[in-house]
Amino acid sequence: MNLPSPPSQNLLKYRLILLINIILIIPLGYAVRFYQGLPTEWGWINDSVGAIAYQIFWVLFFLFLYPKASLTWTAIGVFLFTCGVEFLQLWQPPWLQELRGTLPGRLVLGNSFTWTDFPPYFIGSLIGWVWVRLLYNNIEDGFLSRTMQRIKKIIKKIFFFLKGSWEDDSFLHNIESIETIISKILSLVMVGVILVAVFDLIVILSQQLFVSPMGFFNKNLFEFFGLFLNVLIALEILENITAYLRKHVVQVELVIVTSLIAVARKIIILDLKKTEGIDIIGLALAVFSLSLSYWIIRKSNSKNPDN
Repeated sequence: MNLPSPPSQNLLKYRLILLINIILIIPLGYAVRFYQGLPTEWGWINDSVGAIAYQIFWVLFFLFLYPKASLTWTAIGVFLFTCGVEFLQLWQPPWLQELRGTLPGRLVLGNSFTWTDFPPYFIGSLIGWVWVRLLYNNIEDGFLSRTMQRIKKIIKKIFFFLKGSWEDDSFLHNIESIETIISKILSLVMVGVILVAVFDLIVILSQQLFVSPMGFFNKNLFEFFGLFLNVLIALEILENITAYLRKHVVQVELVIVTSLIAVARKIIILDLKKTEGIDIIGLALAVFSLSLSYWIIRKSNSKNPDN
């Protein structure tokens, strides 16, 4: 049973619908063909469904190029063509084998002959015939026309939304919203880090106090101070984030204080027996630079209380 030739006013719409279906069937066919979640003994499902999608693609593609062609003869022609390509795999001259070695050649020409491919070819051609007939009927009764109108309206809304969002005020507002969301996520993550660090500190202290022999705690006292300062540094980082949420400005003073605490922790847990002089000089310069920066910031803030 053939379809009448599409009216000239529906020809563009008919080809557009075919193109949309082609774009949909290509990734679907590849996804099924190369899906690796099935057991090895069920691999034939990938090959069969991939072959069916292959047939549907060629039916849609040929009718997209020649929309006035006979649907029935197109389906039959695609079936015969793919059967011919399957038999062609029995012929293996060097130049053809080279072509099959490429990805496009392997996908179009295949690389091994098997009788089990013929039933999926027939089923795929039949489904392609039914598929196009349903598309044509839907075009005739106006269903696809109404669907296309809805799609156009949605695209227009998205376009105007993006256009409005690209204006300076809207764009900056959207950026601020994204920054706020990221800051809140970082705050939650930091709270989790602090809770885990405190729990870890309690466990380690409990082990050292109640399990370790007497005098061992004093030997590792500075290491425990380092653990305490880890928690304090995490709290300061959380304070930096929450300060940004309150004022949407990076508090440089808090950043410098956090850096000073981090350097102080390094100095406290420093093993002077294993540290070279250049490392100590570097720490001293870091402390001096941070202290000077902190003094400058404090001096500037005292002159401008509003900041």
